Amino acid sequence: MTFKPVIPSDEQATQMIGLQALASHSISHETFLRDYMNIEDPKAEIDRILVETEMATNPQLHGLVVQEALRKANIPQPQAPPPGAEPPGPPEPPGTSGNGTNGQNAAGIPAIMQMVRPAAPAPGPQLPGGRPAGVYPGAPSGPERTA
Repeated sequence: MTFKPVIPSDEQATQMIGLQALASHSISHETFLRDYMNIEDPKAEIDRILVETEMATNPQLHGLVVQEALRKANIPQPQAPPPGAEPPGPPEPPGTSGNGTNGQNAAGIPAIMQMVRPAAPAPGPQLPGGRPAGVYPGAPSGPERTA
């Protein structure tokens, strides 16, 4: 009996040679997996690769796999709405009253206006000249201050 030690750098070099042969179409995927990657059943591995590729690119198949995984994990699946029922709408924006008052909050301000209204500038340090930082004469939204 002869023992041949496997050194990681030798194994990596062999795999790189196989990868180059595969890329140049000198060997098949099956030969690469069997002889260079030491996969015992390369045909089964190729089948798994094909299935994984199809799951990643086919949304219908992906959905079926996810449903089966949820079933096996005993996670309840969302129920489909009855035929003819309207699907639920998007959630109401923050600041709305939640009672469907046409997108207004409790104060009557349209919710979209609350979301786009600029925040009041924060007071900055007092600089020489008597104005807070960032405030200058003639600024469209800055307060008019006198020195």
